[in-house]
Amino acid sequence: MMKFRLTIVAFAFLCIFSVQAEEPFVVKDIRIEGLQKISEGALLNYLPINIGDTLDEIKIKESIRAVYSSGFFRNIEFRKDPSDDILIISVLERPSIGNISIDGNKDIKTEDLEKSLNNIGFRIGRTYDPSVLDEIERSLIDQYFSFGK
Repeated sequence: MMKFRLTIVAFAFLCIFSVQAEEPFVVKDIRIEGLQKISEGALLNYLPINIGDTLDEIKIKESIRAVYSSGFFRNIEFRKDPSDDILIISVLERPSIGNISIDGNKDIKTEDLEKSLNNIGFRIGRTYDPSVLDEIERSLIDQYFSFGK
């Protein structure tokens, strides 16, 4: 466990160091790499940087936080094109839900389970968020308790 924490701390330090080592620059253009399902426009809507802005350490941190808050991405990296003042944003999208299969339910109708999942935001096409699984489990337990199980 201690080794895992040390790895995280070392990784965070390297990320902060690389951000701090970058000199501020005026963004001439923005290029985005790694988009699969999310549109470039959707990402740019979350980005608090525009062409012509001066990009510094604070703006980079704000931007990473803003783009992560969308919930669409697992990894985000900002870097400057070494030959020009172009901001390159590399992203790794979270997987999306392609199919939901419900098996083994005898006490609760499949339609009721699907409705509960939909209310939680767990539906086909949505970005998969592992933290939603805890909410699904609580919802199922509540439904079974309401049936006296």
